[in-house]
Amino acid sequence: MKNVKITSIFIIVSISIMIFTACSSMKSPTIKKPLMAPQKEINNTVKAISTAMKTIYTDTLKGLVTAKTITQAQSDKVMEEVTKNVSKAKGSINRLSKLVKNNVITQGQADKINQNIEKAMKSIKSQLK
Repeated sequence: MKNVKITSIFIIVSISIMIFTACSSMKSPTIKKPLMAPQKEINNTVKAISTAMKTIYTDTLKGLVTAKTITQAQSDKVMEEVTKNVSKAKGSINRLSKLVKNNVITQGQADKINQNIEKAMKSIKSQLK
């Protein structure tokens, strides 16, 4: 009977040690890293938006040059101004006001450019829905 108790205790202790060892040797679950770092993802999004905005402005300004609302030289100046420091810009209205102030374009031309840009952006938004 004494041998059975000792054997039982030995088995219990052995099983406990094996369970403890098995648990401690298991690897902790790995956490999957995102495919892209958040900052990199933001930078890619900003680049995509910049490219899309450039396309919108290019197409809009071509239409205004064709309609003789603005000249090609004015269109070039507008593109130069709106693509300068894209990430720091506060919107096309502020950027175009500098051109109006420097007599590159008139206020009426700036308003027409902004109206056409807004129309193009609304069109794109409606296509995305």
